[in-house]
Amino acid sequence: MQNSEYIVTVKPADRRDQTRDTVLTFIMWGIYIYLCIPLITLVAWLFGFDRFYEVMITYGGFEVAVDL
Repeated sequence: MQNSEYIVTVKPADRRDQTRDTVLTFIMWGIYIYLCIPLITLVAWLFGFDRFYEVMITYGGFEVAVDL
């Protein structure tokens, strides 16, 4: 049996197709990130990010965090 290799040539996409695909990709990534924000927030809260926010923003920043 012969071992044949195939060479696939793809015509380059025109500028309009590339632009459409790029815009669609950014839109879909935006939707994906928007839908993941509640999960990211939950995980951050479980790991104590609210304490980080409290120390860094409310109580005065890095100096207070170092004193802990």
